[in-house]
Amino acid sequence: MTRPRGSAFRAYCHLLDRTVEQIAEAARDARSYDRERIGDLADFWNNASFALATAATARTRLTREFHARAGLRWGLHLRPGRRAWAVEEAAAAGFDLDGLLPPEEDRGGHWRDFAGRVQPVPVPATPAAVADYDLSVCTVEQLRLERVGTRLGGVLRLTARRRFDPGEPAAEEARLVLSFDEVTAAAVDSRAAVFGAGIKVGLGADRDLVEVGLGAAGAITGRGAELWIDDGRWHRSPAGRAADAALGQVPHERDGAPRHPSALQGPVGRQIGGLLYQTMLVLRRGRSAHCVDRAEVVGLAPMLAGAGSDLSAAAGRGRAALAALPGQWVRRGDPAAVRRMLADAYAIGDTAPLRALLPPGDALPPVPVPGGGVRLRLVSWSTAGMRDFPPRPARAVVHLACPPADGSGAPWGLAVDDAEGVGDLVLRPGAFTADLTAVPGEGFVRLRAGAAGVLDIAAAPGTALPQDGDGRPDA
Repeated sequence: MTRPRGSAFRAYCHLLDRTVEQIAEAARDARSYDRERIGDLADFWNNASFALATAATARTRLTREFHARAGLRWGLHLRPGRRAWAVEEAAAAGFDLDGLLPPEEDRGGHWRDFAGRVQPVPVPATPAAVADYDLSVCTVEQLRLERVGTRLGGVLRLTARRRFDPGEPAAEEARLVLSFDEVTAAAVDSRAAVFGAGIKVGLGADRDLVEVGLGAAGAITGRGAELWIDDGRWHRSPAGRAADAALGQVPHERDGAPRHPSALQGPVGRQIGGLLYQTMLVLRRGRSAHCVDRAEVVGLAPMLAGAGSDLSAAAGRGRAALAALPGQWVRRGDPAAVRRMLADAYAIGDTAPLRALLPPGDALPPVPVPGGGVRLRLVSWSTAGMRDFPPRPARAVVHLACPPADGSGAPWGLAVDDAEGVGDLVLRPGAFTADLTAVPGEGFVRLRAGAAGVLDIAAAPGTALPQDGDGRPDA
């Protein structure tokens, strides 16, 4: 057995390598594409890129270790689960991070905001959990169903009236977010007159299944259902008052939280940190469904493959070895993807020397949507939001996994359709379980399985949506 090693800097570099490897695996094929996983992995480096660059450009081993520990403590404490991931990945390579990091903070309970008001936490979705809200008349703000890897997950966002006195007559309605780890059945038709009425949350016969009934228009059934309450007046509800009494007086600020690490990189460190940060920023923005671009992820991942090992090897060899790394990295990626990333790379500074290393080339081509054999990966449908500022228009996003045009065994591509000004949504069973055919028409997108229509998102009356030459929306 390899004896655990205590180098925080080398473990830090190893985590960069593992991040890129896991991102590449999550994007390998559109049929198993996992945008949430890619976004979560890249999100860590939003806080860790410049800290790693500071450590790598430190002049001595002791200062490298000091900055690496500070960066790890800061980046890993910001989100639950990060510490466990880092410790496990480091241990697999023989590094002992567990002893170098403070214990993970327990954030499972209620907490207080800056004004001392108790705040809700996610809870299992049960009838009792929504008892403080009137679901007889709701507004369905968003419905999202998505293949997460190979599992079908779901999110339903509602606005609902309170059953308690909010303390202010003009207080806006509460938002309730219901999420499912695994959706087992879904049928939705927003054309029904009672679509936003009579929403019910009930438990199935085996108590593991939760069914959210959408009036007479259908239902979503699944396991691992969780409720998040977004309500600035929740502390006045019966559940909020009970949580307030049980919590007692606790400070808003958490004592002992790690401090933001210093960033003293110099020109070389700023370019290394900026390139890492900017690349991860592009990868992270794919967490928004309308920003997903699998080709971009596949094109950028090779650029940083082994970048952690490069930093670890170059750190002790002086500024010249470190200064050469950004040029080596950009040559590894897809030129079109790297060029597009560098176009908005404000964190790097002058990108002209790096762009000059790239061969000329075209932009990333769109994924062609064939007439048949596609698979639905995501459908996100939201109504217009007048309470938002600026007002949010109705919007729909659809992800389709598309086989290669040449019929080869190459990985499938991911086509993304995104449009504002959409109309009703009709979703029937089978939408996520069969090979589908895109149907030309006047709507945003229409898909069928065999002769049966399984997905139909209409255009709003009088709205012209962009279409390609065969009548399907542009991919």
